[in-house]
Amino acid sequence: MRVLGIDPGSETLGWGVVEGSGLKYSPVDFGTVKSSPKESFSKRLLKIYDGIEAVIRKFQPEFESNSTNRPNNKRRPVGNSKPN
Repeated sequence: MRVLGIDPGSETLGWGVVEGSGLKYSPVDFGTVKSSPKESFSKRLLKIYDGIEAVIRKFQPEFESNSTNRPNNKRRPVGNSKPN
């Protein structure tokens, strides 16, 4: 299983892709999507969207998880806006 992890931010967003199963996972790649606070918020959001879309296209993760505070921080299938 391949999982994309996201640490959201409007100026610097961090991402990492891991692959494995059960309790054993190995890193595949990681990086950031950076935008300038001098840009309008809508331009920063577009840059974040484009950056994450490129990561998803390149690594084809099956699930996404992020570091926001939500109950149980459950994994979600990529492309699904609702937690499973």
